[in-house]
Amino acid sequence: MSGTRKMTLPVLMFARENDEFRKVLWTGDNIPLVLMAIPEGGGIGDEVHEGHAQLLHFMAGSGVAKIGAVET
Repeated sequence: MSGTRKMTLPVLMFARENDEFRKVLWTGDNIPLVLMAIPEGGGIGDEVHEGHAQLLHFMAGSGVAKIGAVET
């Protein structure tokens, strides 16, 4: 449990302060922790993450995630 506490980051604070398009905070064996500041009307293009998970969390505004033919 002590390892978990050492890796705990104030991610929400970092996300609110981030103005970089892509900022890597941490990389583990199976998943990175990356912040992205996407300008209004912008996008990140098509991405494929074989064997990795991806979680999208919008701090402000709104966005569309498209997975295959499904948009959410």
